[in-house]
Parts: sequence; structure tokens; C-alpha cells
Amino acid sequence: MEPPKASSEEQEIEVSIPDDLHLRYVIDTLAAFVVKDGAKFEQLVRQKETGNPAFTFLFENGSAANVYYRWKLFTLVQGDSMRRWRLEPFYMIDGGPKWKPPNMCMGDGSQLTAAQRGEGIIKRKLLSDLERNRFEDMLARLKADKNSVCEAMVFALNNAEAAEEVVEILMMSLSQPETPVSVKVAHLFVVSDILHNSSASVRNASQYRTRLQESLPDIFESFRTVYESLQNKKDIQEAIKKYVLRVLRIWRSWYIFSNDYLNGLQSTFLAIPQTKADIATGLQKLQGQSADEIERKCRHSGLSLAGGIEQQKLRCVQLDGYIEGNSAQPDQKKPKVKARRTTQNKPPKKDAARSKRASELKTSNWVSVEEEEKKPTVPISQWLQEKQQLKESEPAAVPVVNIQKLAAKPVKENPDFDMFEADDADAHRTEPALNSAPSEEKLVKKPKTG
Repeated sequence: MEPPKASSEEQEIEVSIPDDLHLRYVIDTLAAFVVKDGAKFEQLVRQKETGNPAFTFLFENGSAANVYYRWKLFTLVQGDSMRRWRLEPFYMIDGGPKWKPPNMCMGDGSQLTAAQRGEGIIKRKLLSDLERNRFEDMLARLKADKNSVCEAMVFALNNAEAAEEVVEILMMSLSQPETPVSVKVAHLFVVSDILHNSSASVRNASQYRTRLQESLPDIFESFRTVYESLQNKKDIQEAIKKYVLRVLRIWRSWYIFSNDYLNGLQSTFLAIPQTKADIATGLQKLQGQSADEIERKCRHSGLSLAGGIEQQKLRCVQLDGYIEGNSAQPDQKKPKVKARRTTQNKPPKKDAARSKRASELKTSNWVSVEEEEKKPTVPISQWLQEKQQLKESEPAAVPVVNIQKLAAKPVKENPDFDMFEADDADAHRTEPALNSAPSEEKLVKKPKTG
């Protein structure tokens, strides 16, 4: 199998069918499963078949088998079948190389099939009348809330085989001037959700990216018209600008389109005015380019093709001025720059605030540890305070004397009475011996009374 050929003037990739029938079967089968289950299936195969020779085409970028796999995957997404495909050269990516599909031949290749004569191409699916009316009614009462946008997005994914018609209905609803501004913004949210789920494991969901990429320049042209018509309603105008630029910023984070394409969409919406000298200089730079080159540049940069070659050139000039920053902007803030120059000798506000804080720290009274200890202790509660006062007012504790025992003891009128001898005698009389067993009276437990 020979590697793909590329010409010197314009880069072209010529696709050739593998001679190895088993390799072709593996590539075709894998492409069919990836179209059905999404890009995650391909990543799973890459992880599990790293050392398998039959899947080396996944890791050899630029090889003939890898080129055939990429082409087969693209044709299946576009609606072609395994045995019948379009023969016209095409651009897979705007601004990229031109792809030349292989011929569909019978036997040894000497005869062309009916598909090569333009017969047997699979027609795109169309929505039924009931489905179309339901989707149009859904878009007419659409609101910029999560549930409403999600309902429209789910309908689009469930009818991904009719992606072309679904995008056409969205385009019609966005381009109608009588559509309210809030509904237009909600439609833009639906487009964003569909793009976010175009890589989901839903059959033909990837078609939405291709269809919307062709229609988004005209969609942003309609948003610019609405934006310019609201000059007397600055609050609504700023709200639209905020939402549109936020959506573009989210698309940049998704890497779903190139930066050149998104720059074109943003330039179309903002439409920054230019001077006549800048427009004349830009048109002079485009004089040597043909109509096909201008159209290709517009497709690559996300610019609309409406209005013919002259309007396309003006859009290219406007985009170049927007990127280079040489457009005449009326709201340049030059007076403020002059005011800053006249106040250079004054200290900045931040330095003044810092010096003020420093002076406050220097003049503040710090409390030492000794002064802190001299402070009276604050009780936790009034109850504790009363308890503490009662404790301080009470006299010293007096030992409690059992008067009954003292009264029971006989008083001896012997002047030679010794108190210590009497205590020893009482101790020997009342304390039992250590080795003596307890009496039976003590072992008997008294019954509990309720």
C-alpha cells in the first residue's frame, strides 16, 4: 500500500484502499463502531490494542492505512456507506489539504459502479410533518432557562439523522426579524448545547458540528443586525453583547472550533467601524487574490459568504483590522492619560493608605502583660458571680462535732484523766479484729421497700 501523495502547488491527500483485505475489514469495522459509539470507543481501543499489529494504523499518523481510516470515518459521518461514497474532492477542514477519495471499482477496477455515476447515494433523512411542527412550536415558545433549552437540545440529538433540516429550522427562527430578542438568545443557547453534545455517543450527532459550522457566520450576522438596531436601548444592547461574548468564550474553552474561526464570528458581531483609508488599504492587499481564495479565507475565518465577492472582501478587511487593532475606535481614553500625567507628583492612593496605617500602628497603645494581669476578672455569668461572693462572705469552716456521741460518753470526774488514754481504750473496744469474720447480722440484706 503506497503512502498518500501530495502535490507541490496545493496540498492534496489521495486516499487509497488497502490491498490487505483483513486490514481493510478491521479499519472499516472500527470506523463503524466509532461512528456509533463516539470517540471514547476509539480511545478505549487505543489503550487495549497498543501492541497489536492489526491496529498499528491508529498510532502511525500520516501512513496510508491511517489516512484511509480517517477518510472512512469522515465519510460514514457524512452519510456514505461502506461500499458507496462520494467521489468529488473535498476539504475536511477549512484551510486544510484537499482530500481525493478512491474510486469505487468492481473486480479488477476496469468497470465503474453505479455509485460512481452518481446513483445510489443515500439520501438524508427528513423530519415528519408532526416532528417539524413540534420543533418549530418548541422554538417559538423557547425561554432562556435550563429546562426549556435542554428540551430543544434533546429533540435535536434524538433526530440527529435529520441534522441538516434541524439546523435549517434553527437558522430560519434566528434570521426572522420578528423573533423577540430573548428568544434569539435562547436559540443561541440551544446551538451551544448541541455543539457541546456533538461528540456524544449518539449516532450522527457529529453532523451538527459540520452543519452549524457552515451556518454560524450567518447566525452572527443576524445577531449583529439586532445589536445595531438597539441603539436607543442600551441596557438590552449590553445584555445581548454580554451573552454572545460569553458563548464565544465558552466555545474557545471547548476547542470545538479554531481561534481563526471564532475571531471571525466575534468580528462579525462587534463590527468595529473603520476609516476609509484603512478599508482602501485592506482592499488593495486583496487585489491579487482570486474569488476562490477569498471564499476559502471566509470559510476558514468564520465569515459569511452572503452578498458576493465584494462583501466577502469587506468582511476580510474588517477582520484584519479587528485583529491588527488599527480600526478607528471613537472611545479612545486620551483625556484620562493626560490627567494622569499632570498628577504624577502626587503620591498614589495605595501609598497614602499604607502610610496612614503605619502611623496608626506607631501611635497605638499596646497593653503589657502586667497590665493585663491587673485587670479584674470578669465572671462568666451572674450565677457564678453570686456564688463567688457568697464563698468570700462565709466564715472559716468549723469542724462539726457530733453532740449525741459526746452526750452518750460518761464523764469521769477523775482529775488525773488522760484524754489520749481514753481514746486508745475506745479504739480497742469498738474496732473489730482484722482476722475476725463478719457477723451474720451484717450479711443479711434488708428487703427493698417501694
